[in-house]
Amino acid sequence: MEKHYVHVQRTARYFLSGQINDKIKQVLVVLHGYAQNADDFLEAFASLQDENTLVVAPEGLSKFYWKDFSSYPSSSWMTSLERENEILDTMHYLESVLQEVQSQLPMKGVAYACLGFSQGAATASRLCCNRWITFSKLFLYGGAPAHDLNWNALPKDLSFHLIYGDKDVFVSKSQVEKVQTMIKSKHFFVKAYSYQGKHKIENKGLELIKEILQ
Repeated sequence: MEKHYVHVQRTARYFLSGQINDKIKQVLVVLHGYAQNADDFLEAFASLQDENTLVVAPEGLSKFYWKDFSSYPSSSWMTSLERENEILDTMHYLESVLQEVQSQLPMKGVAYACLGFSQGAATASRLCCNRWITFSKLFLYGGAPAHDLNWNALPKDLSFHLIYGDKDVFVSKSQVEKVQTMIKSKHFFVKAYSYQGKHKIENKGLELIKEILQ
């Protein structure tokens, strides 16, 4: 048996918190977790939206039925099968989204931040390595950076913000401390924030994000 590859074009979707205009001073790209969709995920960030802030929510390319075949399809960023190709395809797609959004924004004076929740945290860390937009802040919410992240490709002044709930069954305090130590060893600013909550986007976590963005 011989394995072959072919490059194809496909249609992907992303959602914006509002219309793009010249009042936008800050863009926050948010990447959902496993078995979520971008439109529902974006709704969780309503408290961060104002006339000067644009929230961009791309959606994972992989679709599947999370519960049964009659349930609404969910999305995922990647699996272990053909991992390298999935990462490349996802990065090309996300970079296309960034370029499309950036082309409609003012040339100067716009700050960019990225947030990845759970499975989306690894993808968010890779996205910050892109060559077109410089992110100043990276929020890893209930997740960690990619274990094979190209640290040399990240903006040198990128700050890491680790956010997690104290009742998160997937992320423990010791795990966060381990990630924090690792990021420090790469000579990046990093700070961890804990709140009373579970493994989901919660108001107390959003309050922390809003304070950091200001």
